[in-house]
Amino acid sequence: MLAAVAYRRALPLSVTEQLISMVSEQVREHLINHQALSPETALQIALGTRERATVDLVDQAGRAPDVRGLSSISIRPGGCRRRCCCAGWPMAT
Repeated sequence: MLAAVAYRRALPLSVTEQLISMVSEQVREHLINHQALSPETALQIALGTRERATVDLVDQAGRAPDVRGLSSISIRPGGCRRRCCCAGWPMAT
């Protein structure tokens, strides 16, 4: 199974979105445990990087066959969803 995913030319958007979520959570935990940041500050940084990665993912999704595979994004009010819509990408409701 791992080899099947590793050798794909592109991952499905839903898988990539899950990886972004997992990594942003690990970043938050690392910032709290190793960089002495408050949980609130670490959360803001992790959410900001998650939003940026998701916007980049949506931007690249135009070249992907499963653009509808991207989950409904609602990280925080006015955040990623607004940026995606401003970039011309309609989001699922």
